[in-house]
Amino acid sequence: MNSDRSPNEGAGLMIGLYAAALAICVGLAFLLPGNFFTSRWFDLLPILALLGLPPMVRRAERSRIRAAVEGEGGRIVRLKRLPFWKQELWRRLSFGYQWGWPGPKYEVEFVDLLGRNHHGLCRSSFYRGITWLNLV
Repeated sequence: MNSDRSPNEGAGLMIGLYAAALAICVGLAFLLPGNFFTSRWFDLLPILALLGLPPMVRRAERSRIRAAVEGEGGRIVRLKRLPFWKQELWRRLSFGYQWGWPGPKYEVEFVDLLGRNHHGLCRSSFYRGITWLNLV
């Protein structure tokens, strides 16, 4: 079960997200009143964004894995993100690793269409989709 996502699709998606973020920033710069940028609410926006981003990314990764398993007709029994010391990323920086951050590892247990239990490790990444490391 490999991801069907092509490398060009990931690059196109990233360019689209950058363009949308730029359009939103330019739109807000013209639409918001001038005193908004000197208020206390403006200082809280980056803090709220940083606090809200990790749960949203984790939810997206879990739904990506769930969709990959259910797309093959399986059903998730257990889905657990491995702790940071088992991620192999704390030992090295991401600079020398292929093309960016490889994504976190998840331990997945699921039941396939025939009712057999499977256990495996996978990585979930925004660019690469789901990569199965081992599947039993």
